[in-house]
Amino acid sequence: MKSVRISRINQTDPAEGNEGTAFAEGHLIRIRVTIAGAEKDQHHTFEWQADGRHPIRTPSQIGKATVEGDQLHYDFDWHVEGMSDQYEFLTRVFAWRGKECVSDTASAPVRLAVRKPTLSSDRAVAKMHGIGRMLGATLLDRLAEGSIPIAMKRSATSTGSPADETLWVQILATTRATSFQRFAESMGECLCKDRDMVLSGTRAYETLRDCARDFMKERCVLPADSDEAAAAAADAITRLGRSVALVPPSPTSDPNASFPNISSVTGRISQVPSNVEAFVECWDSNWRRLCLVELIWSYWHEEGMLVQSLKAISRRFQNRRLAGPRDPLANLEIDPLRPLTNVLWGYVGDEVHRLSVLRRAHEYEHHYGLAIEGAATAALRPADRRSRFLEYFHNLLNACAQFFVRDDDNTVHADGFPVLNAIRALHFLIAEGAHNQFGDLPETARYEMLIEQWIMARPEMRDFLRGRTMVPYPEPWMDTVDAMKSLQGWSDASVIYFHDLGVFGEQILLSVRHGAWATQTNPAVAVAWARFWRQELQGYMHAYRAVTGVDLSVDQVGMRAARERDLPPSVHLRRRLAAPGAF
Repeated sequence: MKSVRISRINQTDPAEGNEGTAFAEGHLIRIRVTIAGAEKDQHHTFEWQADGRHPIRTPSQIGKATVEGDQLHYDFDWHVEGMSDQYEFLTRVFAWRGKECVSDTASAPVRLAVRKPTLSSDRAVAKMHGIGRMLGATLLDRLAEGSIPIAMKRSATSTGSPADETLWVQILATTRATSFQRFAESMGECLCKDRDMVLSGTRAYETLRDCARDFMKERCVLPADSDEAAAAAADAITRLGRSVALVPPSPTSDPNASFPNISSVTGRISQVPSNVEAFVECWDSNWRRLCLVELIWSYWHEEGMLVQSLKAISRRFQNRRLAGPRDPLANLEIDPLRPLTNVLWGYVGDEVHRLSVLRRAHEYEHHYGLAIEGAATAALRPADRRSRFLEYFHNLLNACAQFFVRDDDNTVHADGFPVLNAIRALHFLIAEGAHNQFGDLPETARYEMLIEQWIMARPEMRDFLRGRTMVPYPEPWMDTVDAMKSLQGWSDASVIYFHDLGVFGEQILLSVRHGAWATQTNPAVAVAWARFWRQELQGYMHAYRAVTGVDLSVDQVGMRAARERDLPPSVHLRRRLAAPGAF
């Protein structure tokens, strides 16, 4: 070898320039090594340096060497680490004949300037290496800027069975249809329908009670073509990402289509001896008119002091002083209640026909094992109770909270089996309480408490109790209940949270009770259920913490912590009320 020289290869595409291509971690440059006086029976190896350092990545040879006269040309692509604007390149060439190195010659150092290329040169180099279509221009732009965007995509959305999804939408529709807003609108139409009718004496309350009873009968299970069902179906599109078919039932269709669990139950009942077939037919007919309400709605509103608030006002209306040295209502003038006289008179007179606190408390124990503390329930002796309901229900909520954390992380695939197992355990447990007064008492308790909400929402009640006008309560009856709770010193937790617990708890339990979970083994259905009811599940956990101070989303370590978590809400409420500084 006579000499070795390094030069840059001139690019043929003018858009590429001749200064090399910049990447996020360095520069890609194409250079040529020219060897003068090379002999034909020799082969060559190369040792490289850039700015006095041996490169981490050795330049890769492009094709074979080319001969031009007495000169031999080697072309290389060199990916140089670093982001300098200039590099000093040097190579030492070793000539070999067989396994013997016969000579070595170093090139003179050559300093070449490198600048960041234009977008067109980026594309040209990508095209040269065959990766233009794979990476795309947008990614190459980011590479030139020194950053790479990475987008994560969740796996395909899990879906429930069509019957389950129809049930979920029906629950949403029934919640809207039986809300206080719809109830107040219906009562206004019903009471003012006959303007010539004089609502004197107990007639006002009796009309209100009859209208409320009809309201619940009409709206327990709505037809698919109702306005509430259409609104719920639109909500389901947001939750599921697709529409749910809700076909109005025909005379020949099964009226029980929205209750996936009922067919299996009626099948078991039909296996009784043939001499009671008439009873089975009657029972099946009544069961198919089941109302989509849960008694837990009434329980949480009772814990929120809705019933006790109106009871205290009715006692003051009768001029009866509260037992004990302190009666906060004794010095309040009841003159603002004059327009409600007929309604309150009928309400007081109808007390013997309404569900008593003791009767509701027994059913709370039968359905959910939930106790109400107070003088009226001191003699409570239930024959049957769901003692493990809170444990199973809280386990489900905690499993959902842990699932949501994993489900929000798009780098992992969240396991739905813990949620499925918790749903099935709760499903079997609450099915044990679907006896006794299960079919009638929840519906009766609902319309009685809706009447109490309607009375507490009257402007005369606000004038009487003087609630907090500036608080934006979601429903008009809430400020008077909170004002009464403050006067009586009952609780410092707003009735807003008790209302959320009632509404969200009812929706969750309805979807667990009436879904076909007994035979379900596919965790994808539980995943779809958790994603559909996510805002209700998280809303319930938040409201429960606001009311009781217990965080259901945190894993409880140890048996003692778990037992403390699963104490009845009434115990937590009593402890918070007795804590220093509660009022």
